[in-house]
Amino acid sequence: GGTDGTGTDPAVLAHHSEGAGDALAVLRYAPAAARSATALGAHREAAAQYERALRSAAGTDGPTRATLHEALAAECALLDRWPETERALRAALSLRRDEQDQLRVGDDLRLLSVALWRLCRGAESLRGLVQAARILETLPPGRELAQALTLLGALYLAMGRTDEGLAAGHRARQLGEALNQPDVLSHALNGLGCGLSETGGDGSAYLREALRVALEAGLPESAGRAYTSLQEDAARLNRFGDCDRYYAAGVAYCEDHELRVFGHCLRGNRARVLLLTGQWDEAAALAGQP
Repeated sequence: GGTDGTGTDPAVLAHHSEGAGDALAVLRYAPAAARSATALGAHREAAAQYERALRSAAGTDGPTRATLHEALAAECALLDRWPETERALRAALSLRRDEQDQLRVGDDLRLLSVALWRLCRGAESLRGLVQAARILETLPPGRELAQALTLLGALYLAMGRTDEGLAAGHRARQLGEALNQPDVLSHALNGLGCGLSETGGDGSAYLREALRVALEAGLPESAGRAYTSLQEDAARLNRFGDCDRYYAAGVAYCEDHELRVFGHCLRGNRARVLLLTGQWDEAAALAGQP
């Protein structure tokens, strides 16, 4: 990982600072160690460092604590730890509301809606997302609004509200391009591609573009999402050769970048495809993996 300029790993300094009860030093070194871990794709280590920082954060101001909760939530989401993601975001939201920071309130509501969707709480997820978009629409248009519209589009499409979904998705795509935000653009393209495919159209060109944008910009989360969507799309169209190709490339990529959430999606869909193609033993073996 990185060092503090003296050649000492911030994770080591954070550990010793916590042992010595030096809260200020923990708050200096643990987030630095977490950022180093994230850059290396070590999301479990990053989450542990943010948890360490939060244990020492009682005496700090609200924005500092909120930022730590948001950072922890981001790591837990990538690790498929959604109950912890929800808890961290609710803590952050409460602090952001206290400060009346509307931009962060809107963005945290968007992130919370993702966690609620993953926890199979769809109605709550949609309510939070509509609220997020409403708040962000009152501010100058930025990446947070584009991200909320991307998700809102995907959610509407998943619920069969096709016109509203495509309208939100196209608006998000335009904002992503205008703001030069490749992660937002990739996510919007992914949402449009999935939505079109799921409603009987052909979204594969959008999905390939979503992957290309993500890989070119070096965005692991966006790439993991696009691989998963391309695999699901190929399976839906019974293009099993493409399905195998996206599975192999996607799993390798997710393992390299410790993206457990998308690795699980890829394996789950792979097991379903093995069942569809009569490879029952292989499907059972894959489904039984931790």
